Amino acid sequence: MKRLNFIILLLSSILFFSCEKDPDEITVTINQQGNLKIKVIDNDKKPVSDANVYVSYSTDYNLYEGVSDKSGMCDVGKLLQGSYLCYATAEKNGVPYSVSEIVQIIAGSEKVLEMNPLANAGALTLYFYSYYNINVGALNVALLPFSLGSQPSVDQIKSAAYFTGKTDKDGVVKFTEIPAERRYNVYAYTDEGLVYRVYDYSYVYAYKNTEQKYTLEVY
Repeated sequence: MKRLNFIILLLSSILFFSCEKDPDEITVTINQQGNLKIKVIDNDKKPVSDANVYVSYSTDYNLYEGVSDKSGMCDVGKLLQGSYLCYATAEKNGVPYSVSEIVQIIAGSEKVLEMNPLANAGALTLYFYSYYNINVGALNVALLPFSLGSQPSVDQIKSAAYFTGKTDKDGVVKFTEIPAERRYNVYAYTDEGLVYRVYDYSYVYAYKNTEQKYTLEVY
């Protein structure tokens, strides 16, 4: 009986010591996350508040949605290492400007991404002509982000217009600092409230840092 007890005690001791952790063993936890902050700025490098900021893996799903604070910052927080699509939009004079950029997040580091939606802009020059004895040198021209149909009123056009201008004596009007990567519907009307149809293009496009030129007929 004593011999049996001794054997049991010996086996228990062996099992206990074999289960003890090696004091030289090191546990390593791999950090696969980085931190992302986005700062929205204008063309003078000043912070832009109340800008909408989105971060996603793709255009179909947003991992983050936020609004920039007074310092233009959005603290997106921790993200797994990888590439993300960042999108920011801000308004100037009631017109929305937007910009997108792909950012790479590196594990264990913090990324501060500056985004300037207002820099994503271009210019448009429109040349008007007419075969119907219309004075193209005295036209009011409006750029809208959508169509108002075939017979809108002047009040409807003015209310929806992003930009308005007036042609010179040669029927030319220029628009600058137009939000880029976007199309615009063109409307022309007189001071007396007569709305003309615009032919050749029902809409025009603006591209970043370029001047797009279009020739349009009114009737």
